Amino acid sequence: MSVLSPTKRKLVNNAVSAYFISSLDTTKEQAESTFQVNVLGALYMVQAVVPHMPRGGRIINISTVASKIGPDILSVYGASKAALDSLTYSWAGEVRSTHYRGSRPERTTQLIQL
Repeated sequence: MSVLSPTKRKLVNNAVSAYFISSLDTTKEQAESTFQVNVLGALYMVQAVVPHMPRGGRIINISTVASKIGPDILSVYGASKAALDSLTYSWAGEVRSTHYRGSRPERTTQLIQL
């Protein structure tokens, strides 16, 4: 993985893993894969990039309304995106207080309807 140059100001977490299946039928492997990509992938990218991000940088996490409405065939996916939403709100405060001027969380999370 390459590190951001001083001119790079944005990190966009847009990876997705989803299985169109009920949570009751989701396998352990499917659940772990979904959370590894949708939550841990974003977490590890933020940890790697923020120390090198210049002042005024942005973290943009792509989420979905599935994190709020809990569709029955995307419940594990929705749960993973809800976790990402929670991290986004936390990072808005953490990064602002320790690294650079941050923006309101609503401006760093973009919700995309499926």
